Amino acid sequence: MSRKSLVLAIGLALSAFSIGPVYSSQLPLVNVCDTPPVLGNPENTFTPKTGVGITTWKFNAGVTHDSWEDTRISVASSSLNLFTWKIGRTLIPGYADPYESVITNDAAVAINSDFFNLYGDPLPWGPALEDGKLIYFPLAYDPQTGYYTPDWMKIAGVVSRLPDPADGWSTTGSVQLNSRSQIISGLNLPSLPLDGVVIYDNRRPGGTPVGKVSILVSGNEIIDFDLAGKSYTPTAGQNVIQATGKAARDLRNKFANRGVTIDLGKPESHGFKSKGSITAGSTSAPLSFVNLVGNKTSVFTPLWTGPTPKKDLTWVLSGGKIKKIYKTGSAVSVLSKQTVVQFVNPPNSLKAQKIGSTVKVKYSRPSIKQGFLTHGIAQIGASDFSITGINKQLGSNEISLFTSDWKGKTPAGALTLKIKNGKITAFYNSGRSVKALAGEYILQVPDFLAPDVRTSFVRPVATVTVDETAERIKTIAETKARYRSTLTVNGEKLFMGTLNYYLPDNQGGANLPPSNLGSVYDDNWRGSFGDGDTYAGKASIRVRDGVIHRIKKSGGSMSVEEPGDLVFQLGNNQAALVQDWAVGMAATFVSKYQTKNREPYETFVGYGTKLIMDNSIIATCSNTGGKIRPRTAIGWNDAGQYWLMTASPASRDPNNSGYRTGGANYPQISRWLKSLGATHAVGFDGGGSTWMVRRTTNGATRVDLPEPNNNCQRNQTDMSCNPWIRWVPFELMLVSAAE
Repeated sequence: MSRKSLVLAIGLALSAFSIGPVYSSQLPLVNVCDTPPVLGNPENTFTPKTGVGITTWKFNAGVTHDSWEDTRISVASSSLNLFTWKIGRTLIPGYADPYESVITNDAAVAINSDFFNLYGDPLPWGPALEDGKLIYFPLAYDPQTGYYTPDWMKIAGVVSRLPDPADGWSTTGSVQLNSRSQIISGLNLPSLPLDGVVIYDNRRPGGTPVGKVSILVSGNEIIDFDLAGKSYTPTAGQNVIQATGKAARDLRNKFANRGVTIDLGKPESHGFKSKGSITAGSTSAPLSFVNLVGNKTSVFTPLWTGPTPKKDLTWVLSGGKIKKIYKTGSAVSVLSKQTVVQFVNPPNSLKAQKIGSTVKVKYSRPSIKQGFLTHGIAQIGASDFSITGINKQLGSNEISLFTSDWKGKTPAGALTLKIKNGKITAFYNSGRSVKALAGEYILQVPDFLAPDVRTSFVRPVATVTVDETAERIKTIAETKARYRSTLTVNGEKLFMGTLNYYLPDNQGGANLPPSNLGSVYDDNWRGSFGDGDTYAGKASIRVRDGVIHRIKKSGGSMSVEEPGDLVFQLGNNQAALVQDWAVGMAATFVSKYQTKNREPYETFVGYGTKLIMDNSIIATCSNTGGKIRPRTAIGWNDAGQYWLMTASPASRDPNNSGYRTGGANYPQISRWLKSLGATHAVGFDGGGSTWMVRRTTNGATRVDLPEPNNNCQRNQTDMSCNPWIRWVPFELMLVSAAE
């Protein structure tokens, strides 16, 4: 099976937008921590890559907070079977443009994540690991003492765990309909992604979540479906296909958009009452029925089947003249181009009419707006189905068609089709009361005919293939980690406290390694000025190809010159231990870390605030978490689904950048993520750092802020086009890999 994957790249980035921040005062909060608005009707939806759905919602400021600035919530969703996390190779510290990163890597979407400050601000947020290799690890800042220490730091990343089929997991596989294949996002997932296909079987108890398209499959046969979404409880041998986003649209197109031929028929085909007249000479008689049996005068046209009923006087008309007269009445068949008049109690003047007399028959046909009974036809595939009424509420055994002339929603049948321009645009397998818009037909099918319509309509055969061979699955987990790397030369082992990290003193000035620990720099380091120079310690060593290449026993700046180089800057106590070391000596460096949960990580990044733990919201409105600010967060569940979320002001106001007003507080973010299905969540850096950029057909654009106007160019300094983004070292980027 061909498998697609998405790569989550964590790029070390500093925005090229270096316009200074504008600081805005924080306005009072509305009491909305416990009851944020529901993520209901979306503002926009995007599918930048298969398997990645992006949705935005916009809320009025009065709903979320007291600020003047409205709020935009942006969510990108996928599952871990579709990607792995990868650290972007921008050197540390780097100045990467998030737009350029998305375009260069052909990424689906990117958000800012971790944050560190290069100029002494005590925010050495978390480390970074890629494919088991450490990229960056700072010291932890202790606000109690004001010192930097090699302490535990908070991380969130990808681990492998044994799955539970009842809980579900992200997996690979495919659903094949009509020889076309859809990639599966997961099996028995507790919630549905914003875009993707999830398969459910009887190992999951109870009904399934409801997607935008739902299909029930037994073996290779579709036995039920609903193009508007429906919950099923599969039994043994059954699979339920639930699809959302673009995947739902693709599946819906396999059913909908089929050609349907509609013949409304004519009112005469079923007959109707009419206040008409029949005139011969100077005498007229009232006409009450057209192609209907009744106790008053009736007219029958060629649409009448079989002999007409016999009345008191019968005329056969053709070309507006009497061709035959039955003075005592007769049951006759109506031939082509003929009209039969059956009189009840006709006046003597009409009885006296002769063959060849001119006759005028006048009656008004009911309009579509008025509604009428008919014998119309709906041709679906090779099958014809009779339409019994137009804009008529009929009995339980008849098909009726409704147009926009029908006031309000139509009555619901057992099955409902929406048709426009000869194409089925919607199919409600369980029936639905809907309103017909201009140019639309709504076909309501009764219960006893619904199986025949389904059989004619549902011709695709579904083949469901799910990969359950993996013993372990990928999921996200948060814990704490600490750095434990060593350099060994001549039997002497030195411990390193940081990787590719400068160390400010307590006042944010000098850059020195701690006395008992060293700082190591590898080829991910570029130096503060891009020259690769490292900060001088009390002793400095460069190791190349496993041996000491250069040593400064009194310390000094030293650069990482070539790929594979390692530079060690040592503190006072360690410097004393290397005075007998020399160039050419063998040197062994072991880069490693420890985690409190003792699980090996594939990739991780640091985070700032824990929001949800074990399905319980732990974020509160106290301290800074209760302020309405731009926010960035990631939520996930144990099945391998994840949601990247940003909360931003909903405008491009050039006066509202930097530490901007608008956005959300952490309790609101937590509740929104939980409503989407997250059982765990953490917050990354926010404020002026918050952004989400998505891939477009020919470039990239911000998601968390409104689209720029047509005069904007991506590299313009106009703040209404590109609001200031604070320097951001890490970005989470979903990069599509080759099949």
